[in-house]
Amino acid sequence: GGSAMHGTDYEPLPTSATFAADSETALVIVTALDDSELEATEDVSLALLRGIDYDVVLPSMASLLVLDNDTPIVGVERVLDAAESGARGLLRFTRTGDLSQPLTANYTLGGTPIPGVDYQPLSGTVTFAPNVREVEVPVTAIDNGVATGTLTLLVTVLPGDGYTTRDYSVAALSIADRDGGPGVI
Repeated sequence: GGSAMHGTDYEPLPTSATFAADSETALVIVTALDDSELEATEDVSLALLRGIDYDVVLPSMASLLVLDNDTPIVGVERVLDAAESGARGLLRFTRTGDLSQPLTANYTLGGTPIPGVDYQPLSGTVTFAPNVREVEVPVTAIDNGVATGTLTLLVTVLPGDGYTTRDYSVAALSIADRDGGPGVI
């Protein structure tokens, strides 16, 4: 039993265990199977059942954890666009894999807006606390009085120590101008 799948997450187990003469223990080896799927920590539970020739005493169950060894993936997505009129933009960074440890990921900012001129500068790092899968980062536009039209902020998660990136490592967030200019009607 448990959340790990027999034959997928660990090798099939025997349905019985043999105790050596005068032994109070028997060894059942659970061998995890490696795969390329990012999974949360799962568990395997074993229970002793009463038999014809023996009784079972407590504790009659044992559990163990199957830890995933695949590298976590960090990605980013645009949730809300920003505007000089006061609407805050929002980026959502996500991670997969083992959540038990903190993780800091780096990102770059590019595109047409200038940090400190068109939006409040961002740090370039995002830190996931233990057991946290998502971190949201607000983007605040600066009403600079310059007609620029709508600008596009490109956010790219960089591969780093303890994590990697995949297809969803880039997000585009629009910053709407309220001063007129190209692209503004």
